Amino acid sequence: MKRKADRLTDKERAFVHYLASGLQRAEAYTKAGYKATKKVNASAGACKLLERDIVLKEYKRLKDLQIKPFLMSIDERKKILVDIMSDETSNKREVMQALDLLNKMEAVYTNKTEITGANGGELKISWQK
Repeated sequence: MKRKADRLTDKERAFVHYLASGLQRAEAYTKAGYKATKKVNASAGACKLLERDIVLKEYKRLKDLQIKPFLMSIDERKKILVDIMSDETSNKREVMQALDLLNKMEAVYTNKTEITGANGGELKISWQK
């Protein structure tokens, strides 16, 4: 059966989705259902797929749609929070929110968990065979 040049096959579509989600080319290739006896063969097959304009266009389209959570480095994000806190036009709420986020990023807050036995009493541990 001859494939249409303007359509992706199911395997090609799966390959593109796996690749856009962050898998390496060879892994995306095999996970999409293509057979490869060695990783080198899978890499070569993946490169061959990406030579097809329709496959490459779909990959780029999906990458453009993705929301990238780390558009900025951590230091850049921290600098923005510090700028908000030191900006004279920021209101108290904005300053407190920025400070809270910065403290969370710096792991300033700690969680304390207390474990007690029955009725708040001593915790008893026994080992059984």
